[in-house]
Amino acid sequence: MSTATASTEVTSVDAPRKMTYAEYRAMPDDGKRYELVKGALREMPSPSVLHQRTLGKLFLKLHGFTAERKLGEVFVAPLDVHLADDLSYQPDILFVSAGGKAKVTEKDIDGAPDLVVEIVSPSSSKTDRKEKLENYAAFGVKEYWLVYPDSTLIEVYGLREGKYQLAGRYFEGETLRSEVLAGLEFSTEPLFE
Repeated sequence: MSTATASTEVTSVDAPRKMTYAEYRAMPDDGKRYELVKGALREMPSPSVLHQRTLGKLFLKLHGFTAERKLGEVFVAPLDVHLADDLSYQPDILFVSAGGKAKVTEKDIDGAPDLVVEIVSPSSSKTDRKEKLENYAAFGVKEYWLVYPDSTLIEVYGLREGKYQLAGRYFEGETLRSEVLAGLEFSTEPLFE
């Protein structure tokens, strides 16, 4: 008669190894866009025509305002914003003030920009509204804009005591104002035409 014995051996399952920012930057260019989130790569889909049209109009508005006043620099994706060793985003638009805490290097932005703008699409809505909102606040991005081209709406969040508070909701035709870019006021209507 044979008897079965219970095995007391514990088998370990290796968790996927987390990638560092240095490893992420050393990856060969495969033509795709990625963000590094908690040490894991997140592939980003190609943007739509509406997304790019809105991004272009908003970039021109912000670039014109900041360049004329020598306030700093405005950038568009793809450009890495290195926030931690396991976290790097590529915001649609970002502003780094002259003398601000973020450092503009030849390869990326090291640290939190003063302003980040994300053009929200159906595929990015959850990430933009929750994960990025929380992380940008935690790392000190002073102002965060969520632009909804389909709804012709822009939400502006201001950083207050380490958390974002809604500073304004601007529908098509309303006048948007920014605290980070003092004096910036413009009608949202041309962005959504």
